[in-house]
Amino acid sequence: MPADAEQLTQALVNLVINAIQAVDRDGTVEVSARADAARGKFSIAVRDSGPGIPEDQQSAIFEPFFTTKAEGSGLGLWIVQQIITAHGGTVGAAGAHGGGTVFAVELPLRRSEAAHG
Repeated sequence: MPADAEQLTQALVNLVINAIQAVDRDGTVEVSARADAARGKFSIAVRDSGPGIPEDQQSAIFEPFFTTKAEGSGLGLWIVQQIITAHGGTVGAAGAHGGGTVFAVELPLRRSEAAHG
């Protein structure tokens, strides 16, 4: 099954919006991506220099309606997880070196049929 570009774009946008909100106009957001053909994986990392995710909340961040913000539905990260999982991938979050958070997405690389023939 081919990747759904609109859904994957939505997942990336949600991660970037969360990172921007975390730094609250006073920090940095970095997005990086790389393909690892040997492992058959495509990785995306969204890193921010915000306050990070408290340890006691890390297990809940992908739950629907969970939020630490005064405004928002708490569905953004849940939607990201649903999209990435539907594409056979994984998403996780961890504290970033030097502070902040890094969200890591890993998706399987698939060759198109045109590339095989």
